[in-house]
Amino acid sequence: MIKLNLTNRCLAVLLIVLLFGCSKPNPELPKEEEKVEQKEEEKNKPSEEQTENGKKKEDSKEDKDKTTAEEEKKKEATEEEKKEKEQKEKVEEESTENYAEPATLSPVFYVKFTGQLCLYCPKSTRLTIANQKKYGKNNYIYVALHSEERFSLLKGKQVSLYNKEAQEYRRNITNRTGLPDSYYNRLGKTFSPLDDLSLSEMYKEPDLLDCQGKAQLNAEGKVELSLKTLLRRDRQEYIKDKNVYMLLWILENDIVAYQQDAEDKRYHTWPKHQHIFRSSLNGHWGEPYKIGLDYKKVFDFPENVSKSKNCEIIVLFLNHSDKLVLDAACFKVK
Repeated sequence: MIKLNLTNRCLAVLLIVLLFGCSKPNPELPKEEEKVEQKEEEKNKPSEEQTENGKKKEDSKEDKDKTTAEEEKKKEATEEEKKEKEQKEKVEEESTENYAEPATLSPVFYVKFTGQLCLYCPKSTRLTIANQKKYGKNNYIYVALHSEERFSLLKGKQVSLYNKEAQEYRRNITNRTGLPDSYYNRLGKTFSPLDDLSLSEMYKEPDLLDCQGKAQLNAEGKVELSLKTLLRRDRQEYIKDKNVYMLLWILENDIVAYQQDAEDKRYHTWPKHQHIFRSSLNGHWGEPYKIGLDYKKVFDFPENVSKSKNCEIIVLFLNHSDKLVLDAACFKVK
């Protein structure tokens, strides 16, 4: 009975094993599942063409944004320029204080190189003084520079008017040493259209600016110079390409000193020399200057000045590149 039961139990176990099985899993199933998954991924993954198109779209958008930004900047710059131009035109039209009216007569600057032992220089000086009386002291601005030492080798303790700085100015213009020697409206080696003009024609040249000022002695024995300039309304275009410098010269008058003279019977005199160059006050070629700005400065008198009350200051406005004198003014020290 027991044996039968045991046998029955073994058969039951065997039946169960046969029914449910203990077979190995099918290795092909995971591969099939992986294929399905790969297909799904490939389906969801964008193609290379789609990626390229997307990239192009992004680049196109960036370019468009960049172009738009550049156009906006250009537009802003254009508007800014337009505003500045309108403002400038408005100021020029409405303001009557920024410019002086055109002048009928342009000052002429005349520089003469001379010497005390020059027999023919006094004749030239007399002609110069006649021109100054004819055209007016402020319209015919004259300076005498004793530039050659050999024409001032005087005996004893006589007053010598030779000036080393005057010699330097002459070397800027020419290598000649003979006297007298004179030039109009220039201090450099330039060939100006003015060289071919007569004095009367020079005066017809348009004036550059209106220069008002004064030179006064102060309590300390120094000279105080104050200037105010206005550009002539008709000279706006002319001045655009000019680099304006202002040069200040101090001259002395009524200096009693020896002078040889071919027209005097004794061949020599002791005249009062006029408009004698003493020194530059602000450097050999002056300083940059913007027309329209007020100028105020205090200067010491040079050591070679004997009487400050006999002095005057010449204001020269130069084009710095060629040393052409664009305009000039003269102020007596008071």
